[in-house]
Amino acid sequence: MPDTLPDLNLLAAFEAVYVERSVTAAARRQGIGQPAMSAALARLRRLFDDELFVRVGAAMQPTPRAEALGPRIAEALGLLRTTLGSDAAFDPRTATRIFTIAASDSVTLAVGPAILALVRRKAPGVDLRIVGPDKREAATLLDRGEADLVIGTFQRPAPRLVSTTLYRERFIGIARQRHPLLAAPITLDAWLGFPHALFTLQRDMRGEIDEVLARRGRERRVALSVSHLLTLPALLAATDLVAAVPSRLAPLLAGQGVGEFPLPIAVEEWRVLMLSSPAMRRDKAGLWLRDLVRRAAAPPRPGR
Repeated sequence: MPDTLPDLNLLAAFEAVYVERSVTAAARRQGIGQPAMSAALARLRRLFDDELFVRVGAAMQPTPRAEALGPRIAEALGLLRTTLGSDAAFDPRTATRIFTIAASDSVTLAVGPAILALVRRKAPGVDLRIVGPDKREAATLLDRGEADLVIGTFQRPAPRLVSTTLYRERFIGIARQRHPLLAAPITLDAWLGFPHALFTLQRDMRGEIDEVLARRGRERRVALSVSHLLTLPALLAATDLVAAVPSRLAPLLAGQGVGEFPLPIAVEEWRVLMLSSPAMRRDKAGLWLRDLVRRAAAPPRPGR
């Protein structure tokens, strides 16, 4: 690391290339010409005594040194921007801006409608962009400013991120209506007697339920693995497959020809988390968004 503080414009140029993976796109992002961006990259290479970005095909790929620097520079610039703008008023009734939330299809189905309804009611000029990330990229998305919030299930989120539990979730069983399993009390043996469909984003054939069964010396046959939740009702409708889905989603799927049932095996609940950058703690607009999402995702009160 250089002994003297570099020009902040150079760090902004680094961030732009790191995000865009293109000198041309980075220049456009910064509002400067490509020669000026190329000159800034040359200065950065001398400053850090590293190539930083090398061309691989059509993209500028970061070196290991740049990969290590990227999140730290993004966090520092984000903190600086937030600090300089922390006193700026944010009035949701008149605000016009775009917030980006990274969440899977299943999380979007579970909480997206309530979030959108609150935004439309409280901040009609605010737009939302919802993207579906690989959960392993959560910290990177926040560091680069490509997402304001990331929502999902995380075993060990990066300690420097702000983590808030939105709600707790559990599995519930689903099968086509008039499935023979639903015609009698559901025992573990009866449930295991049918092939299973697994909803997973990991592109494998094994989930948390299989781990629980293995600890009891049992196993199930996973005959189908899918990564698109909304395909499940159609896939179950004409077969004897059964599946397990997050409980918040069961009512949404029940109107598509499937019925729900309690699983005959105890599976631990899990937490759905909202992750944000530490810099958002000083950003009034970001704090407003976090509070809105927290309220939208809160479990419904009994009787409502």
